[in-house]
Amino acid sequence: MALRIGTCGYSYEEWKGVFYPEKCPKGEFLSFYAKHFDTVELNVTFYRLPPLKVLSSIAGKVPDGFSFVVKAPQALTHVRGKDAKETTPLFREALKPFSGTGKLGGILFQFPYSFKCSDESKAYVEELAGGVTAGNRLCATASFAVSQGWWVRDDGR
Repeated sequence: MALRIGTCGYSYEEWKGVFYPEKCPKGEFLSFYAKHFDTVELNVTFYRLPPLKVLSSIAGKVPDGFSFVVKAPQALTHVRGKDAKETTPLFREALKPFSGTGKLGGILFQFPYSFKCSDESKAYVEELAGGVTAGNRLCATASFAVSQGWWVRDDGR
């Protein structure tokens, strides 16, 4: 198993002079980043799904072998309901610039503290993972981040 080290996001102006050269244009941040790391969490997808051409451009700025972990939209993890049903196919489409180039390393579903461990929640997680991948092998990993320790129970369920 390969270990990859990257950061949550890459497009931070405050990294100029610390990580990025002072004169590095923001449009070149990812290309520079990819010379030092081989993975990044792409969190721009959490608040809204950018147009496909923007996501294709992002995927094109890194070399083969680079891996994106794409954060699932909050409509899937925080809002759920009708918004999730409408967002799922849009998110699946948004993943194509990464999955189509072999650069999709995973999907991060980060749930709020209020997401309780229950049979209903577990069923939702399974439905969500199935809906996003929709029978297509997009990536090897779907990660689910929950904020409650009680998701791991003594009875092993």
